[in-house]
Amino acid sequence: MKSGIDVRDVRMRFLLFETFKFPQAEVTAKLDMKKFQELVSQTRITYPLKFKLSLHGVEREFEAPVIVTRITDKSVSVASAEPIVIAANDFNLTAGVAKLSEAVGGIPIVAATSISFDLLFETGEKIPEIQAQRTEAAKRTRAEETAAISTEACETRFSVISTTQAIYFKSGSAELDRNSEPLLNSVADIANRCPAARIEVTGHTDSVGGKEANRQLSASRARAVVGHLVQHGVPAARIESAGYGDARPIAQNDTEEHRAKNRRIEFRVLAK
Repeated sequence: MKSGIDVRDVRMRFLLFETFKFPQAEVTAKLDMKKFQELVSQTRITYPLKFKLSLHGVEREFEAPVIVTRITDKSVSVASAEPIVIAANDFNLTAGVAKLSEAVGGIPIVAATSISFDLLFETGEKIPEIQAQRTEAAKRTRAEETAAISTEACETRFSVISTTQAIYFKSGSAELDRNSEPLLNSVADIANRCPAARIEVTGHTDSVGGKEANRQLSASRARAVVGHLVQHGVPAARIESAGYGDARPIAQNDTEEHRAKNRRIEFRVLAK
């Protein structure tokens, strides 16, 4: 799903759906073919479709009425009879909605959406054509995912990634937690797709502890991230790192939630 506005699409991918961890959504359904035999004598029937939606690492079952219409002897259309409501809290997306809201200045975002569809199904004679279309679509997707991106697009992605809070370290340590790998692998992929860009990785901490200790910890964490990127093909000559400790907070250090925001890794493209 694309809106046509790059920064909006990037926020949706990294802040809401976290596609670096959950790259696919899948809908599966099992049909009662006996019910469809009614189409022999009727042009249209209503059918209670049961389906499963796998999204953001969560699988949920739904039931929704659909209208099945016989178009020709070899084709039928299947359309939703009413909008299907998908709630954010059913798929662990509430935190992502909050991040999206924060990214747009705190504007409230409705934590649910409705989906409608109208699909056309034909007989097996169309299978070779459908398979060819799928193959071509997969090629286009692969080409988009590996093509070089502009410096501006690179900046947009790094700006959004810096707010994901999805890079983790062992407490009081510069050792990367394995849960950081999906996002860092995406960072490496993006960096490799904008080969002209020089990148700065900066580490930041909350205010707990001594200032010099925090500065050293933040610098060590930034270097650990650089090490991961280099291991994944980003030339070391293109990356710089720095640690600022608690000198550049983005929130007050008065609650654990705010301190967690200050414990972060940021990325930016350096001017040439």
